[in-house]
Amino acid sequence: MRKQPFEFEGESWPDLKGLAGLIEQEAESSPSVSPEWVGNAVAAEILGTNESAVWRLMQVGKLKRHERVPIYAPFRRSEVERLAREVIFIPEIVQIGRFGTYRRASTWLRQQDLAALLELKKGGWKLYRRSPVERALKKRAEAPPRPPRTLPPRRPKGVLHGPNSPAGKLASARESCDPCRIGFSTAASLLGCTIFAVQKLTAIGKLEQRGKVTPYSRLEVEALAREIIFVPEIMRRAGLVSHRGAMRWLKREGVTPLSLLKGGDRLPVFERVPLEELLGKPITIGNTHSREDRGRLLELVASGSSVHAASKLLEIPYPTAKSWVRDSRSTQ
Repeated sequence: MRKQPFEFEGESWPDLKGLAGLIEQEAESSPSVSPEWVGNAVAAEILGTNESAVWRLMQVGKLKRHERVPIYAPFRRSEVERLAREVIFIPEIVQIGRFGTYRRASTWLRQQDLAALLELKKGGWKLYRRSPVERALKKRAEAPPRPPRTLPPRRPKGVLHGPNSPAGKLASARESCDPCRIGFSTAASLLGCTIFAVQKLTAIGKLEQRGKVTPYSRLEVEALAREIIFVPEIMRRAGLVSHRGAMRWLKREGVTPLSLLKGGDRLPVFERVPLEELLGKPITIGNTHSREDRGRLLELVASGSSVHAASKLLEIPYPTAKSWVRDSRSTQ
């Protein structure tokens, strides 16, 4: 059966030419929008803001939405342009002043005592009077450029007075010529503490500093080392593996710090004499086993015995023995 051509109101179209002509007639007969009227998008472009802000301007009475006009162009262009000559939004300020971000532009506006004329939403969509803002932007553009920021010289890597720093190497060279005077690094090594602790001891009057490279007397530092002791040495001699555990053990034994060189208990210093007496006694670990038991178990494991066999031989619970071995290997 032969297919009939498409029929439209009693007429048949053998091709699409008739359809194209109908579309042209329809376009010519449709009413064109007058340039006098603009819609949300054009109004937002003229004002330098977004369509939501245009809608808020209409709500607060800054823009009038006219009736009996094209439905998609309810604003009079002349009214929108007049408002754009009176006010300015943050996006345009950012663009003209080359601020980069809205926050920098807002900070600059506060510094210039330029308050917002209106805030269309809480904390945003602010509009300002155009004339004072443009005058301030013109002065800003005419101001001489700021001088380039000069940075201080790069600090050497590592601890300032450490053995590998320039100051530490110079102190080592002077110590070889005069062993009676020592630097920060050597003083910290003799005391069993850090360079920061040496500086704190100097600040509280425990050490006398004379000079910058080798400021300490070796005899004075050695005498102080016979009076005080720090937590790292206590941990090493007691077989403790954590600073917190050492502090708990000292508190349990009734030992209080002689002084605190830093806030909290992060840098306590203790009197050496009572600690030496305490360290001479068997030290319990976990309130169960002595330091000697731990040392014997580690010796057996180091000589080739398994952790399980060594724990059975010394009658030490296997989890405890395994924890000791793991801690000793992590500190090596």
